[in-house]
Amino acid sequence: MSTQDFDYIIVGGGLAAASAVDGIRELDKRGTIVLLTDETEPPYHRPPLSKEYLQTADAPRTLLHVKPEGWFESEAGVTLLLETSIVSLDPRSMTVAAASGEVFRGRRILLAMGGRPRTLSVPGGDLAGVHSLRTVEDAETIRTAAQHASRAVLVGAGFIGMELAASLVKLGVDPVVVELEDRVWTRMLPAELSRFVADYFEARGVEFRLGPSVREFGGEGRLEYALMDDGERI
Repeated sequence: MSTQDFDYIIVGGGLAAASAVDGIRELDKRGTIVLLTDETEPPYHRPPLSKEYLQTADAPRTLLHVKPEGWFESEAGVTLLLETSIVSLDPRSMTVAAASGEVFRGRRILLAMGGRPRTLSVPGGDLAGVHSLRTVEDAETIRTAAQHASRAVLVGAGFIGMELAASLVKLGVDPVVVELEDRVWTRMLPAELSRFVADYFEARGVEFRLGPSVREFGGEGRLEYALMDDGERI
């Protein structure tokens, strides 16, 4: 398959990728840009995925978009390729290769893929009903699952976990947050403020299990419980 040449290659479809387009166009109005993302949507904001977007069943995906529809192509002159997964990078030839076999060469290459959620390597981690949250599709899957659930276990009391717990309460689900540390937000807050945050969430219906870790997820073909290393079965 032939190689396509661009002045700038951006791999990733988040806010950093969109901001990079803005930055490039401030300095170079005519350079050719290709933006490659494995997402189904153009660059969008992720913070609402655990908050407003998750809580609003009829919210259109376009509300998440960083730029208006068609902006990348019509306003910035960007070649935007969705559902394009990049599998390799050759810094010597300045090329990236897609899973489809397409190859792209650029004078500059920016890797802006963002992070990925950590998953637990425990028995049952692949059961239906075990979710992670990163994409708009993940948020929609969790929102749908919440319609048929009364209780949920969230592993980790970071910002996203706590935001998700608050959203689940609003969706009528009782969340239990499991955290390895003996208090929440240990890296950011002193003990007194940490206790205040936990009390705030508990008063609004969030339960905490501080200290234990998840030993396994169990269920007959679908998640039914989480077993802690202290023996508790949630």
